[in-house]
Amino acid sequence: RQRLMDVVTRLSWPILRRIASRRFAPSAGLVRALQLRDAVLLPPGTDPDLPDLGAGDEPLVAAIVSLTHSGGWDLLVAAMERVRLAHPAARLRLVAHVPDPSIVAGLPDGVEIRPGNRDELAELLRPARVCVIPLRISPYTDLAVPVRLTDLLALGKPVVSTATAESAAMLAGGIGLTAADEPAALADAISRVLADDDLAARLAAAARAYAEQPEHTWAGRAATIVRELLGGPDREDPDVYSDGGSAGGADTRARRSDAPQRSRP
Repeated sequence: RQRLMDVVTRLSWPILRRIASRRFAPSAGLVRALQLRDAVLLPPGTDPDLPDLGAGDEPLVAAIVSLTHSGGWDLLVAAMERVRLAHPAARLRLVAHVPDPSIVAGLPDGVEIRPGNRDELAELLRPARVCVIPLRISPYTDLAVPVRLTDLLALGKPVVSTATAESAAMLAGGIGLTAADEPAALADAISRVLADDDLAARLAAAARAYAEQPEHTWAGRAATIVRELLGGPDREDPDVYSDGGSAGGADTRARRSDAPQRSRP
């Protein structure tokens, strides 16, 4: 079945590229990979209705993870061993589904796994000083913005992420910290936030401010789709946003990709 779907996808993309009136993509990397021209970028949106938690007061590091190699949870556990050398009270909370009970049995001291759904995230993450996205960097993870990142920004949590291409672009300019996907670099970034109250507060404020900008919200993404389908990039319709904000102008207009470029090595 998977092979059949791969064949169908490969056959259908050239046709869709020819007949689609508008092309939308969740990341610039995917635009290049699919060779889409004049695509409208629609990365995951933010939900400003989530509570603004800010940086927690406890020396708790938290991460929403998949317990797989690419998810990088073991990378984060290794980084925490280094963090605890400078911050002995630091603890790690992994929010994850546990497919294998033996994983829990093998965790070092100071590390816990807590299951939880999206409705429970705020309470699970509330005490955390910093939240981490430890994805290993690969051609695949470079293509996408993890939805958990936009949720963490909306929750107003200081964020440290491995420097996958799309996450690094979203966190640029002081929105969050990025690091190489190896324990020492990740530990250094986490330790900076644990040790510096002002840095933690700045990152928390920057995350929430990013999430509250209308063009970054899910409503803003929907407005972009409506605008593009109804009138194209030059249409300015002040009634597109559900809250009455303007959909026109440089600040709220969707970024269009340029012609496909060569992916970075």
